[in-house]
Amino acid sequence: MKVKKPIAALLALVTLVTTLVATFPVTAMAAEARAGKTAELTVGRYIYYGDQGMYTTRFTIEGNEGYCANPVKGTPSGGTYTKITNFTDRMPSVQRYGNGDYYKACVDAVLWFGYGGPGFDKSMWSAKWYDGTDWTADRYRAMTHVMLAFYYEGNSDRALAYTSAKFKSWCYKNILDNAIKYSAPGGRI
Repeated sequence: MKVKKPIAALLALVTLVTTLVATFPVTAMAAEARAGKTAELTVGRYIYYGDQGMYTTRFTIEGNEGYCANPVKGTPSGGTYTKITNFTDRMPSVQRYGNGDYYKACVDAVLWFGYGGPGFDKSMWSAKWYDGTDWTADRYRAMTHVMLAFYYEGNSDRALAYTSAKFKSWCYKNILDNAIKYSAPGGRI
């Protein structure tokens, strides 16, 4: 079967992961990454996306890619932070809709298949960026941030705030559409 939209394959995998949460190693590996007492956060440059000034920030945690999951919060300072091993109850999506295992598995899957994760594969993404130009590492980071915020927050409004209608339309069609239609329990996202 030929996949017409590569990002649909990514989102299908996210859905599969949520179904297999008890047996798929993503959750176990993510739990291992969250284990320990502290982690060193390095804060980098802004990564702009869309066309009206929306941005996320480049983060590394212990030398690995890190992402903002809550776009309404300010950028933290770099430094050493205490790890939270069970963040599920703090997630706005879980507070709104319940079903913590589902949303945690979705966040784990985005981190696995998103930029910097061991399952990242460029062929799973659309062929071009929304304006027809090529993808860059920062563009993959920005869309991983949008997808992560989508599951963490329970909606895409905050991650897509201050972006144009053209960008939002592209993002829904190429990044979030299948997640909105198929991934959320009861279609609530």
